[in-house]
Amino acid sequence: PAVVLQDSADDDVCWSFSGSFGSFGFTLSTPIIPTEVVLQTQVHVSSSSKLQAPRTVVVWGLLDGIENIIKLQRFTSELMLVKARVPSFPIQGRGTFIPLAHFEFHSDTPSQTFPVFEEVIHWGLDWGVIVFDIRSNWGASSTSLCQVRVHG
Repeated sequence: PAVVLQDSADDDVCWSFSGSFGSFGFTLSTPIIPTEVVLQTQVHVSSSSKLQAPRTVVVWGLLDGIENIIKLQRFTSELMLVKARVPSFPIQGRGTFIPLAHFEFHSDTPSQTFPVFEEVIHWGLDWGVIVFDIRSNWGASSTSLCQVRVHG
């Protein structure tokens, strides 16, 4: 999935995977307080590529660092409300993942920008590990994604 992190001159170089759901994560070189995320699918949209576009997406951040953990303790009730808006994190085990954004990608527009939850921005936590959790696509047997960006 590394192709989705590269700024390619070819807008149709994409990562495809079998099925309608999957996830991938990456570590930022410097932690940021994200404000929005951008997803891009194939620019030359055909009816089959529209079906392969992600539909429901949750973006997660790995809670890391004692300073962030202490800050988040002040917002326990807000955190519960944010968590109630999204399906649970699919990967169990190491670390605490906090939902940063939840949205529906519309397959008619190849590049779309989505806000991070206002509460998450307000908390002032910085995130170094980001996970994109694609929960569904528009009905194809595979899913395709060309690029993601996190701004902050």
